[in-house]
Amino acid sequence: NNIFAGTRYFGVYLSTNKGTPIRLEKGKENIIKLLADKQSQISKYIADNKLKCKSEDDWKLVVDYYNSLND
Repeated sequence: NNIFAGTRYFGVYLSTNKGTPIRLEKGKENIIKLLADKQSQISKYIADNKLKCKSEDDWKLVVDYYNSLND
């Protein structure tokens, strides 16, 4: 299942093929919690790339990386 990060109505949402879009709150802890099935890989990627996960650009990088792990 790929996850999509996109903006809609003043926020950023994550959406899977199976569920309702989830609004993403700023911060590393929030995105790591939402992508919990790959928590260790996501945490390492965020640290290695010095991402703060407070911008849409950072979220997209993390989601693209997450999706690459599922390919």
